[in-house]
Amino acid sequence: MMTRTIESRLLRNAFRINAVFSGLSGLVALFGAGFLVSLTGIELPWLFRGLGIMLLGFAANLLWYASRPTKVWEAWSIVVSDIAWVLGSAVILFSDWVPLTTEGWWLVAVIADIVAVFAAIQIVALWKSPQPSESLGTSGGHASSWSNKQPKMQ
Repeated sequence: MMTRTIESRLLRNAFRINAVFSGLSGLVALFGAGFLVSLTGIELPWLFRGLGIMLLGFAANLLWYASRPTKVWEAWSIVVSDIAWVLGSAVILFSDWVPLTTEGWWLVAVIADIVAVFAAIQIVALWKSPQPSESLGTSGGHASSWSNKQPKMQ
């Protein structure tokens, strides 16, 4: 079974920009945990440091994917991660589980919006990227036609 890869300039650029944003956010969370505690009202500096480490790893992963042809499942794993971030942020924003300051609420909301834009751009890049003819058994197509391609039965 051949693993499909994507050669998309839009996807690679989206991954690079996402990596820069995630990496900078990770550095702020790791080295500015005290500042984030006072800004957000979340009295858990270790949580911000752990988040920072996770974001730096995520950024490194994005840069790795952007440096070569990306497997379809790898690209979708990034999209799913971004969507999970946005949904998790919505839970934080619209529940009383995490008491946020006004500034903290806006910080979470703005970051979630930025991550949602990354997810949307990556989905568009996946949808618009041509598929290799060998893996589909045709002359190619768009991601929107993946489900329409059925293997030929002999």
